Amino acid sequence: MPQKALDESTDVSDTAQVLIFIRGVDKSYEVYEELLDIDSIHGMATGADIFKGVENAINKKNLRWRNLKSIITDGGKNMCGKNKGVVALVSKAVENDSESKPLVLHCIIHQQSLCGKCLDMSEVLKSVISVVNFIRSTGLNHQQFREFIEDIGENDLPYHTAVR
Repeated sequence: MPQKALDESTDVSDTAQVLIFIRGVDKSYEVYEELLDIDSIHGMATGADIFKGVENAINKKNLRWRNLKSIITDGGKNMCGKNKGVVALVSKAVENDSESKPLVLHCIIHQQSLCGKCLDMSEVLKSVISVVNFIRSTGLNHQQFREFIEDIGENDLPYHTAVR
């Protein structure tokens, strides 16, 4: 019973990055989630452009539209538009393959962001952001930090950015 989750954000080079996740339940009722594909869209990220990326991901993995039971997106117009949004286009593809409509869920993909808006973590975040920006502010600080985290087996530290 696969479910698709789509999220689109624009990176620093004004390229829309679309993440396509697939969630499902296997025969032993274990829930799994995998990143199905990443699609980069230059210019406008219309519903048709995003749908084309989803369609390519479905075809690359030899998946069937009829197996898609639900879709989760944010509330963007390109995602939820009544006629040209990704949800409408995916729903048409599922209906053409199986004569049933997928369940459409809104904003579950951003649970952490929604929870973060309810909690006042500003004092904690000020300190964390200050430390991260100090580490990334000069080459020497960042180089010493990278050597430290390599020793403990972790990844590099990105700059803090606010999520819209």
